Amino acid sequence: MPAADAYRAVMDRIDPDFRYDLHELIEKLDYEDENGRDMRDVDWYAHDTIFFSIVG
Repeated sequence: MPAADAYRAVMDRIDPDFRYDLHELIEKLDYEDENGRDMRDVDWYAHDTIFFSIVG
């Protein structure tokens, strides 16, 4: 997934205090991308949209 790949590419430039959270986001994006590809041919599966809210 392009978004997860982009985050992965800059992980070493992210403030260490935020790396855990970024890693979690990358894992979620990868999971959803893989799950979406696995389910694309299943008739009953409805694709969802995921929203993340980052509060600072």
